[in-house]
Amino acid sequence: MVGECIFLAVGQCGNQLCWDFFDTIATEHDLLKKPHGYGLSQFFSEYTDITDNKTHYRARCLMMDTEEGVLNTLRRTHRIRGLFQPEFMVSDVSGTGNNWARGYYEFGDKFNHHIEDRTRKIMEGCESAHAFVMTHSMSGGSGSGLGSYLLEMLHDLYPAQKRVTLTMAPSAETDDVITAPYNSIMTANAIVQHADLTLVGDNQSLSDQITQGDSKAKLSNFSSLNSAAIRPLVNLTAPQRLGGSAPVTLPGLIYDICPRLHMPFVTHATIGAADGSSIAKVFRPKKWSLASYHDDETPSVFSGSLFSRGDMPSADSVRTAMEKIRSTRFTSDLMRYGLSRYDSPGLHETTAIFGSDLVANMLDTGILSKFDKMYKAKASVHLYTQAGMESAQFMAARDIVATCGAAYRE
Repeated sequence: MVGECIFLAVGQCGNQLCWDFFDTIATEHDLLKKPHGYGLSQFFSEYTDITDNKTHYRARCLMMDTEEGVLNTLRRTHRIRGLFQPEFMVSDVSGTGNNWARGYYEFGDKFNHHIEDRTRKIMEGCESAHAFVMTHSMSGGSGSGLGSYLLEMLHDLYPAQKRVTLTMAPSAETDDVITAPYNSIMTANAIVQHADLTLVGDNQSLSDQITQGDSKAKLSNFSSLNSAAIRPLVNLTAPQRLGGSAPVTLPGLIYDICPRLHMPFVTHATIGAADGSSIAKVFRPKKWSLASYHDDETPSVFSGSLFSRGDMPSADSVRTAMEKIRSTRFTSDLMRYGLSRYDSPGLHETTAIFGSDLVANMLDTGILSKFDKMYKAKASVHLYTQAGMESAQFMAARDIVATCGAAYRE
């Protein structure tokens, strides 16, 4: 039996990623015409419509935002809007003003009953739920603050289920949200304490993958940044959803790729090929989802998983490709494989997921250094304390994140 996953989308970015994910897998399963795939129950529930006596599907998903614009647009115009139920869309009108504290305290309290009630209803419809999957951003106020609140709530209410996030981090050089360093540190703190696995990427790196990728992985494959961002989640769930010789469960992946507690962040890469001669490209750090944080040194890698779709590479080809990274801490024994011969329509792909000290660059130089500069000047701190946050929480969160970053370099 395929264990169910409950999808949670928070904030503008999180909801857009969610809809792109379900649009993609709905296409792979031909859900709107002739549904197929023995693992449909992983993300969908079935029901019979008494008007036509046919089996239909609904996404096992809860969406929330502190503004209503994105959700209203999606449910009015998106081609798969029929897969979602309005009662599982929770929104407001005022927004958070890019303030983590407002997302966590104000809207966490405001949405608490709705989130608990809807989550319980979804859980009651599952036979063997094994994971929650959340999409969100670290930069804004909703995805960061409300997302942090949600992770903590899930940890308290459903400790037996794993918590996986697809998280968009601020880019190394550019981010248009002034308070992004504060929001990102507070969110990273929540992730370290309450998430089991976090697939983290940034827009700058994903954009480079699209526009500067090899000939098989350019814009024809990734129609947008959102499409590029959700590819790893699509591919790592493909063996269970569609069948494959080596299906991988999310709990099994977490056990292998996050061998140490409180180190949930992993980077990832997707290339448009699944043959042995091309697979080495996925091991090039400049193709990774945190490439904008890549320096001249070759990152060390302590764990990894590989998911190929289409023509299967040989084990020897994979081992040869793994050696290309030339890492002193990369161990093939920690490499897990997920294989599926069912391609995404018109596409062969390979996704790799790495536990790497490149994450430390993101935390140390990308977020902590900017946080320190802002907090030293006490810039915008009053906006957070006015929303219910204690000033001591800033440094407490910073210390936890700094300890996490140091652990990746050990």
